[in-house]
Amino acid sequence: HSATDAATMARALLNACLFQVDHDIDPFNISCSIGIAVYPDDGHDYSQLLKQADIALLEAKKTGRGTFLFANPGLNQLTQKEQQLNEALSFALPRNQLDIHFQPIVAVSNQQITGVEALLRWRHPTLGLLKPEQFLSAAEDSGLINAIGSWVIRKACQQHMTWRSQGLPAIPVAVNLSSVQLEHQYLVNTVTQLVEKEGFDPSQLILELSESDIVRCSTQASDTLFELHGLGVKLTIDNFGKEYCSLNKLHSLPIDTIKIDRSLVHRLRLNDDSSNVTGAVIQLCKVLNLDVVAQGVEDAQSMRYLHQHHCQNAQGYYISMPMEASFFPSWFKQYGQDHSLFFH
Repeated sequence: HSATDAATMARALLNACLFQVDHDIDPFNISCSIGIAVYPDDGHDYSQLLKQADIALLEAKKTGRGTFLFANPGLNQLTQKEQQLNEALSFALPRNQLDIHFQPIVAVSNQQITGVEALLRWRHPTLGLLKPEQFLSAAEDSGLINAIGSWVIRKACQQHMTWRSQGLPAIPVAVNLSSVQLEHQYLVNTVTQLVEKEGFDPSQLILELSESDIVRCSTQASDTLFELHGLGVKLTIDNFGKEYCSLNKLHSLPIDTIKIDRSLVHRLRLNDDSSNVTGAVIQLCKVLNLDVVAQGVEDAQSMRYLHQHHCQNAQGYYISMPMEASFFPSWFKQYGQDHSLFFH
């Protein structure tokens, strides 16, 4: 579907072709070189694309073989950067470069804190603080997503217990999932260990899966969701309204909460008919007996609309920016004394 997908496939082919052939006289190694052309930039028909891919293949051979190149030099540079990012990511966890920031979720009716969302950050040694959208696809492609995802869940739950020991009330913590994580028992094992060995209350953990992942939910992923829900974990559909999720999906999966996509919430400021979509989603959640969170709330106008339409919860910069875990207790204390300090 994209040049990135082509690069991922090329790496898989290169790895598959790396093997040794035993021979009576002398064993030898097999490798391959790959040239890639991308439609429509490199050609508009088969013959043009094949010609450009062949030119790229010749260049790949000239560079020493056992590699792949795009016909477009710019894509080669981009792929090289992605490869470097992948390699650096493999060291991020053992070198303690990963961190979690927390963003509060509040009740719209009375502004009481109802939860926090754990947001992964990577303190890259040269690129600075990176958000998940800048590196999670690399984590999925490289197979690191299970280790990183389990680390985030453990870290967020342990932070919840630390805050409790500091005198804070039980504030549910929400963690984003990748669909890849649902295909492995690793995820259920992580939560089970937290509950059984560290005494974490599973009802205080919310796992969020994007609407696009819910739409394409496999049988294995569905079974994992039911197993997690059976442990007492709450489940949320994130970015709802960005794609088409059938009512059948909402009924067939153990979903507790819907998070309205920020693109719909941002349209509340336009004050036109498009804002009715957000109101319709809120009403749908009421009919289905689901909790609802509006994310991406950035102004008082949006907050007023959500209050008028009886939306339960809100999250966004209007309430608070994401913050480091060490800052949250003091923020919580100040927030409890005067909510107006945090709404602007």
